Amino acid sequence: MFDDSCAPPPSVDDNASSAGPLVNAQRTAPSAVHATAIQNPRAAAAAATVSPVQNPTPTRTPESKQLSEAEQSLETVRSSRPPLKGRFSKSRLFGQSHWMNSCIQFEELNRSNKNALFDKNSEVYFLLEKCKRMARILKAKRSLCQSLAIDFREYVPPREISHQLVQLYFRTFETVFRVLHVPAFQQEYIQYWNNPQGASDSFVIKLLLAMAIGTCFYQDLDDTEDSLRESSSQWISAAQLWLSAPSEKRRLDLSGVQIYCLLLLARQTNVVGGDLTWITVGSLVRTAMGIGLHRDPTHFPNMSVFQAELRRRLWATILEIVVQSSLDSGMPPLISCEDYDCDPPSNIDDVQINEATKTPPSSKPLDTFTQTSTQCALMRSLSIRLKVVKVLNSIHPDLSYEDTLRLGTEITNACRSNSLLFQSFLIAPSARNQVRPTAFQIKFLDLLSRRFLLSLHTPFAQKANDNITYYFSRRVCLEASLLLLSYSVSSPLHGMQAQEDDYTRLRVFGCGLFKSILLHASATICLELIMQLRDDSSPSTSSLSRNELYSAVRDSVDITRRRVLAGETSVKGHVFFACALGQIDAMQSGTSSEQGVMSAAKTSLESCYAILEARAGRIAPLPLDEIDDGRRDMGGQGDYDEPTTSEFSMQSSSLDLDLPTGWLFSGWD
Repeated sequence: MFDDSCAPPPSVDDNASSAGPLVNAQRTAPSAVHATAIQNPRAAAAAATVSPVQNPTPTRTPESKQLSEAEQSLETVRSSRPPLKGRFSKSRLFGQSHWMNSCIQFEELNRSNKNALFDKNSEVYFLLEKCKRMARILKAKRSLCQSLAIDFREYVPPREISHQLVQLYFRTFETVFRVLHVPAFQQEYIQYWNNPQGASDSFVIKLLLAMAIGTCFYQDLDDTEDSLRESSSQWISAAQLWLSAPSEKRRLDLSGVQIYCLLLLARQTNVVGGDLTWITVGSLVRTAMGIGLHRDPTHFPNMSVFQAELRRRLWATILEIVVQSSLDSGMPPLISCEDYDCDPPSNIDDVQINEATKTPPSSKPLDTFTQTSTQCALMRSLSIRLKVVKVLNSIHPDLSYEDTLRLGTEITNACRSNSLLFQSFLIAPSARNQVRPTAFQIKFLDLLSRRFLLSLHTPFAQKANDNITYYFSRRVCLEASLLLLSYSVSSPLHGMQAQEDDYTRLRVFGCGLFKSILLHASATICLELIMQLRDDSSPSTSSLSRNELYSAVRDSVDITRRRVLAGETSVKGHVFFACALGQIDAMQSGTSSEQGVMSAAKTSLESCYAILEARAGRIAPLPLDEIDDGRRDMGGQGDYDEPTTSEFSMQSSSLDLDLPTGWLFSGWD
């Protein structure tokens, strides 16, 4: 009934104490052992064997043996523990695929170059601190200005504005991330304006979030645009409050999941925590699985055709949000292909199904464009993109170069296939009133796929200077970055300025994945141009001229400045790329790189401070003690956030900047 390991050790002989031989041996003196030997030779032999005088090694009990084995096992685990991939800064881990790791070479080149950027007595340091203080003031005022209404209907803007915002949402995001059934939503929307009080809270929340996404693309010559963007943050906060309120069980339905998806997308088009999407996505995935979205609707025979198709679309949208947020955060994906069996959505238009549909409509051929074609195209490459982000952000060692090339080829083929397919939609003869893909859809589709190619090759591209074998990865990263940043579209779309502008505004106002793509691609191009200027003998990585690279860097500087104008409080992105451009200009003119960097830093910080100060003045008048020049604080008497020693321990000198890890890896959101 009991195994031997649980039994007590056997007694040496009948005269041995129940305390066991080890305890007896510790109490037995040598003379006692000799006396015992005359009376009982067997007991004496046992006592002599365990006596501390005769043998200092204690007898190991089964329990101590098990403990020793556990310690050895733990030591084996410790010795085989893989190295950390990514960076850890200020209590946050930036995994390998996080864009900030693309800046590692900025920290490793020319470490000996020093400048006055972080000299507390320098003008540049003073300007940087002024910008940080003004950013804190703006964030505080933004929090004070936000008060949540009890009735969500109070947030809804006038009908005319609402119409425009809803249409902007359907023209852009709903064409890629399928969340709503357009005819069903439009019917509820009409009913809302006929009787606002009769609408459910869940519909009003969906309406507010769709409009919040639409504000990213809203343009007006008056101040309506700015006021709407301020209001949209309140709408997002109201939706977050609704989701986090007690009685979560009431939100475990399709409507609740729709709101969750819209909330995560809205946060990334309005600067409301879009850089931390991956954390919230975990709750979304659990909620979706809690209502069975990960299982195919065929498992639920009583489910309607309409509900089944809507569930497939929602699950596909959730998977896309999962894989994108994992790449942005540098964290492992929260699900794998083995965790679900839900089929991809059908390639059909929304008008083909409704609540009364009894027979599932046949999915149209892939070469027929529908309202779901973009989502279907993304689903075809989902498995390979999930695999890429999993291996990149796994704790296990990096991929071999052969596996990297193989995965990269699969992603490249997917991007090429999607491009050819959507180009065919544009040039093929169309029936009357047939819808064609917009420039926004084509660009967005390529962006959501191609960015994985950049992240996949970045670790090897960083090694290309030391090993020519990896120059292919360097070229892939450069070409992918230029494509991700380009405004250009194919010739059939020329002249469609309004549609092209949707993507431009997303680059300016978006955060989360949209900001990550901008910064990762921009850093890659900056580094490439700097390395080419430093070493003219290096192998050519592209047929593109340096003028084209230079134009891309200038565009990044302009976009990051426009982001500050649009409401971003962190100035680091603009300052970083302005300094990069300053070094590039100095290298091309043969002047001092350090002077070029410092001049660019001063100019960009002055510009950013003027922007932040003007915005703070529009929100409310600033107290005099908040807008002084701050020089009284330079001697340590003020309330500036003093950097710690660890923040300034590492240089980042490819830009001839003394940029420490703490500065580089924090405060970009």
